[in-house]
Amino acid sequence: MSEASAPARRVYPSWLVIPRAAVTPLVIVLGMLLMAVRRGGLFTEPKLWAEDGLIFWSDSRRFPLWTTIFHPYDGYLHVVPRILAAFTALFPIGLTPILFAALAIAVTALSCSLVLRREMEWMIPSYPVRVALFFALVILPGASSEVSGTLTGIEEYLATGLLVLALSRDPERRGPRILLLPAVAVMGLTGPFAAVLAPAFWLRAWRNRSLYSLIMAGIVTGCAVIVAVGNSSPGALFGILHANWWVTVHNAVLGTFGSLVFGRTILVSLWSDLTLHIEVWMACLVLLALVAAACRDLPWTVALGLGIAMAGSIVSVIYRQEPGGWANLGGANLGDRYYALPVEIVIVVAGISLGKRLYDPSRLRSMLSAAPVFLILLGCLLGAPLAALPSVDWNRSVACLNTGRVCIVPIDPPGWSVYMSESPQQLQAVCDKVLCSGEPW
Repeated sequence: MSEASAPARRVYPSWLVIPRAAVTPLVIVLGMLLMAVRRGGLFTEPKLWAEDGLIFWSDSRRFPLWTTIFHPYDGYLHVVPRILAAFTALFPIGLTPILFAALAIAVTALSCSLVLRREMEWMIPSYPVRVALFFALVILPGASSEVSGTLTGIEEYLATGLLVLALSRDPERRGPRILLLPAVAVMGLTGPFAAVLAPAFWLRAWRNRSLYSLIMAGIVTGCAVIVAVGNSSPGALFGILHANWWVTVHNAVLGTFGSLVFGRTILVSLWSDLTLHIEVWMACLVLLALVAAACRDLPWTVALGLGIAMAGSIVSVIYRQEPGGWANLGGANLGDRYYALPVEIVIVVAGISLGKRLYDPSRLRSMLSAAPVFLILLGCLLGAPLAALPSVDWNRSVACLNTGRVCIVPIDPPGWSVYMSESPQQLQAVCDKVLCSGEPW
């Protein structure tokens, strides 16, 4: 091929040329630090959140991992939280909440960091755009303290990792190719998201035309089947069929697009100030229109996969509730972890659009692609600070546990507690008489 006929190489501005091998670890560490400081008292006032204490901590101290790892809770599996909880059981019991928070933050940042890998360059060539995408996914606008730094909230961020992998190319190096398959299986068996993301993985296999992608799609589908077969709440399907779909649409739009623009605080205030509804809805519609326009930059296989995941994740919000419990999502849960995957999808779509239009000669197209990203950044700034959870006087619990007795340990939210002891035998003896976890064995 002559030099004249060779395709012109894109010349990037000098400020975009970044040595990624050195910068990526620093970006991931900054993401971890951001999560560590955004919720007040995460490490200075140690505490466990709800299922972290009631299910994962309690089970890890009473049973070996191989007996609990595939035990469902709330209708699906929690493989990663159970593995991490079993790991913390190797350390002094007083360090548990600090280890839980540190491990949750590390897993969150590593899952979101998949967007920084070279396998995403075909969708988002600009590394700085992917860095901004990473921080937006870490912050997850609209989420509450329940998600940040807790094992309970890890499943929402593992959904981010699966979402990014569904859009990625196959790894070129042997090491990542080997490690990624079991990692996908572990992520797929944590939370209910494998089912809604499985179609995106089959479209990935169609797009990449490789045996590796086919195997990955089969793994995610197998995880989805396991989750569906092991679901312990079949009555929730009845709730889907009888849901109030006006409320469904209202909550889905505000929970997704409203949290991206305003964070969670203003959404909670909607229920005390009805005059905010019009303003919030107008902002949501603007962002919705901009994101819809950005979808034209998506290949049809990507658009179809994301569309199915978006629809499926909204349905799963209802499915995860008990029959008749849908109305309860209208208050404190609006914009919370239930809408994590739809929020992540919108963030990724906006990032893809900006990455593809960054060098568009049309100024109007570039501005339209950048507009949703700036609105999302606004939501990240407003949603980044998280209120500190109430103190549970962890030092007092540690003093009790150090005596070797079975103690009632307070956890968050207020009013929750868990039986705990340094001695698994003593703890199990108590749990044989009372219900020590959220579900009977």
